[in-house]
Amino acid sequence: MKIIKQILCLATGLVFIAGINGCKKDTNGTVTFYFDANGPDATVTLTSGTTSYTGDITQNYPNNAPSCGAAGCASFVLPEGTYNYSAASSLFNWNGSATVYAGQCSLIDLTQSTGSVTFWTNSSSLGTITVNVFGLSDNITQSFNLGPSQCGASGCANFLLPAGSSYSYTANSQSGAQWSGSSAVTPVIEKDNCYVILLQ
Repeated sequence: MKIIKQILCLATGLVFIAGINGCKKDTNGTVTFYFDANGPDATVTLTSGTTSYTGDITQNYPNNAPSCGAAGCASFVLPEGTYNYSAASSLFNWNGSATVYAGQCSLIDLTQSTGSVTFWTNSSSLGTITVNVFGLSDNITQSFNLGPSQCGASGCANFLLPAGSSYSYTANSQSGAQWSGSSAVTPVIEKDNCYVILLQ
C-alpha cells in the first residue's frame, strides 16, 4: 500500500510540473521594418539599454504591407517592451520608438520619397564620363544615338534622389570634357518620376 501511495504522489508531481510548463507565457513578439517605395537599402538598429539589434531592408513593398518577417525586411523577435530605433540609407535617416507586444507582430513603414535621374551621352568620343550628384557618383560607359530606352538603362549614370529638391551636378570625361557650374542643375525631383539629362 505504501508503494502505491509513493507512485501516485510521483505521478501527481509530474502532472503538476507538466501543467506549469504547458501554461508558460510567451513573452516574445516580432517587429518588422519595411519600405513601401523604391529606395536604397537601409540598416535598422534597435536598442534597449546597452543591448542593440541590427537588420537590413533590401527590398520594397509598394502595393501591400508585407507579412511579418517577410523577405527583404528588417525583422526582430524580441522580449516585449519598447525599443528605440534608428535607420539609415545613403539618402535618408529615421529615428523613433517601436513597441513589441508578446505573441504579436508590429509592422513599421519607413517612408521615403524618391525620384530618378539618368545622365547619358550621344558622343562615343568622350569616353567614360563620371557624374557626381548629392555626394553620389556613377559612370556613363556607352553612348546612345537616340537616347536610352528607359530610365536607369545600363551604360548610363543613374541616381535615385530624395524628391522635392533640385541638385547641382558635376561631370568629367576621359577626353577632358567637363560639365559644371550654376547652369548644371537638375529639375526638381518628383516622387517616382524620372528625368533624363544629355551630356554632349
